[in-house]
Parts: sequence; C-alpha cells; structure tokens
Amino acid sequence: MIDFSDAPGEGSALDRYGEFFPQTRDWFRTSSYGRLDYRPPPRSGTGCACPSRSPSTA
Repeated sequence: MIDFSDAPGEGSALDRYGEFFPQTRDWFRTSSYGRLDYRPPPRSGTGCACPSRSPSTA
C-alpha cells in the first residue's frame, strides 16, 4: 500500500494482503506441481507513506 500526501491510498495494507492471500500461496503450489510452498511473512498492517507525488507523475 502506497500513500502520497496529495493522493492517499484506499483501504489498508492489511485489507490488500487479505485480498491476495491465501490465493497467491495456492497459485504457487499449484503452478509448481506442489514443489513450492510459498509462505509470506506475517504482516503488521502498515504500508509505505511517501512524502509527495513524483514530478514525473504530476
């Protein structure tokens, strides 16, 4: 989750995490024919706050 001072992100990082897991873990296991057991690290629910929008995206 990335927030900019002039464009805050919607939802929380933990919401986004819940949206993609455990489906991502299942996809890796299935696509590797069971050879890859992806276990993402526990999340704290915090994201990344960036100070301002990049001039190239303004």
